[in-house]
Amino acid sequence: MKGLNLDSKFSFSVSKKICKKASGRNKLRRRGYSAITRHIKKIKPGYLCFFSIKNGNLGEKSFTYFEKEIVELLSVSGMLS
Repeated sequence: MKGLNLDSKFSFSVSKKICKKASGRNKLRRRGYSAITRHIKKIKPGYLCFFSIKNGNLGEKSFTYFEKEIVELLSVSGMLS
């Protein structure tokens, strides 16, 4: 179909229960988007993905750990080509 955009779209949500400060929640969201951006070429098109960050310790973990978790979720779901 003409004009139909089949790119995958991603969204991240961080509850106030995880981090009280908006800057901390935004940092976790930015880490998520950065991890997706690094692997966007391997992700199949046409998906709408919502990540709800529930683990409060992720702010203390390294970016590579965070990225590994996201890539593992995408792999298990069959979204990676």
